Amino acid sequence: MGAFWLFLKYLGMTTKVHNMHSSITTGYYAWFKTALGPVLIGATSKGLCKLGWEKDRRMGLAFLRAKHPDLQWVERKAPLARPAKALDNFLKGHAKKFNPPLDLQGTPFQRSVWKALQRVPSGRNITYKKLAAAAGHPRAIRAVANACAQNTVAVAVPCHRAIHTNASPAGYRWGIGRKKRILALERYFMKRSFMKYAG
Repeated sequence: MGAFWLFLKYLGMTTKVHNMHSSITTGYYAWFKTALGPVLIGATSKGLCKLGWEKDRRMGLAFLRAKHPDLQWVERKAPLARPAKALDNFLKGHAKKFNPPLDLQGTPFQRSVWKALQRVPSGRNITYKKLAAAAGHPRAIRAVANACAQNTVAVAVPCHRAIHTNASPAGYRWGIGRKKRILALERYFMKRSFMKYAG
């Protein structure tokens, strides 16, 4: 319940609104316009569990139902307006961070990789080899790369920061063009922060 109320506070929903429209057995999802195209955002009572530029809307909902079969999924934008706005601000270069509460569902191995990704500073990259070591699986480089590909919350879990040893950007489940745009944004903020500090 603690995580639920923290996320409820993050969304800006009052107790009255919660009592009228939500419960811990309800999940919300909606599509939003962004600078990188329409994005699907889904959230449980604990945090965001889905954020991605999915091509098939039916598959997006099917994913949510498969990952959280105990929840009743309701399409409604209002409960997700705050994280959607935060994402939009980040993608337009108006905010340097996007770190909403999360509800990540995965194997212990996958979660260890996703946590290691979240420790990579914004504006920086990490090779799959170094990421494997950081996650505690130094010999499982291919499996670590696959865990990155299985990430379900774009940007907040920064799988876009993972690159090949030769510094090439590698793949990205939501398109290499989006990956390059997000990396460019983070480098811009890092450079601006450095110039401000140096000045």
